Amino acid sequence: MNKDMYDLMLSFSVNSFTAKTKAFRGKRTGSRSEDAIRRSAEGNRGQKRSAETCRKISESKKGFIVSDETRKKLSIAGKGREVSAETRQKISAGQIGKFVSAETRKKLSDYNKGRNLGRKPTEETRAKLRANNKSKKSVKTPIGVFESLRNAAKAHCVDGGTIRKRINRNLEGYSYL
Repeated sequence: MNKDMYDLMLSFSVNSFTAKTKAFRGKRTGSRSEDAIRRSAEGNRGQKRSAETCRKISESKKGFIVSDETRKKLSIAGKGREVSAETRQKISAGQIGKFVSAETRKKLSDYNKGRNLGRKPTEETRAKLRANNKSKKSVKTPIGVFESLRNAAKAHCVDGGTIRKRINRNLEGYSYL
C-alpha cells in the first residue's frame, strides 16, 4: 500500500473508506486498476492447459471428499435436464465395444434380483391391479351382470365394441353399473 492510500485510510472511517477508495483507484497509484485485472483474467479464456498443469490440478483434487449437502445440491441441479439426441448418440458411440467384466456383471445381477425389470407381472400382481382399477365399469346385460365389458362380450360371443354400442344406444337390458 502506498503512502497516499494509507493517508486516505487514516482520514476516513472504515465504512466510508471502501466508498472513497473506489474513486481514488481511478488515479494511477502503482497498483493495477480493476479494468486491468478484469482484462488479465479474460486473457486465459480459450487457452489449452499443458499436461504438467493438468497433472498438478489433478493431484490437488485427489482425495477431496464432497459433502452430502453438496451432493444433494448437484443432484437437484441435474434433475430434469434433457440430453439432446446428438449427445445421446455420442454417448452411445462411446460405449460401443466396451465390455463389462464378470465381476461387474455379478454385481449388477445381485442388484437386480428381486426387481421386476420389464418382466411379466405375476398373477398376484395382476389380481391386485384388477381390483384397484378405478376406470373399470361393471356391465349389466340381459344374460347377467359382468365385472367388465370384455367379460360381457365373451359371454355374448361378440366384440367389446358391440356391447359398448348397445349400452350407448340404450338398448333394453344393457347398461353400466
